[in-house]
Amino acid sequence: ATRLFTPTSTEFDGAWVGQLSVSLRTADCYIARGGLRVKVENGQLYGDLRLPVGRGSFTGTVAEDGTVAGIKLTGFQKNTAQGEWTHKYCRGEWDLKKLR
Repeated sequence: ATRLFTPTSTEFDGAWVGQLSVSLRTADCYIARGGLRVKVENGQLYGDLRLPVGRGSFTGTVAEDGTVAGIKLTGFQKNTAQGEWTHKYCRGEWDLKKLR
């Protein structure tokens, strides 16, 4: 598979789990809370999202300072990650804890 982004850090590599909330209700977006599973490998981020209204996946890269490129997420730290996210119709917050 071709990678669109060059990894810049391996400090955050590992398995992460957490939650995502949708905090803006529109005709295309429902207020909800769901589970996140994220794997970071060689700075590449692969994520799965499960909400009551459906499932999805996303990818990106994690920089040395913990910011994420390729998706609108910010805030990785050594063993926790949190921040806000945006989408064309929705926005909300997310948080993760590192498993290993």
